[in-house]
Amino acid sequence: MNNKVILELPSELISNLTHQAWEKQTTLEQMIVDFLWQLKENQNREEIDPITPLLGTLRGEMDDIGENHDLYLGANLAQQKED
Repeated sequence: MNNKVILELPSELISNLTHQAWEKQTTLEQMIVDFLWQLKENQNREEIDPITPLLGTLRGEMDDIGENHDLYLGANLAQQKED
């Protein structure tokens, strides 16, 4: 079942989004729906793992921190307990 949502958006934004939709050979409505689904999926991932928003924003010596951050955090916590 679909529900109708009415949005009031600035003309410039509508113009830009309509152009993007045309370039992607889709409708403005479908592009907005796809964006909202992506937003929902991203929020679900962040709820599962709170470090997700930081991935890709930090620089360091380790290049596998995105895959092994839990391991590194655990090792750091263990070291802090020893100190």
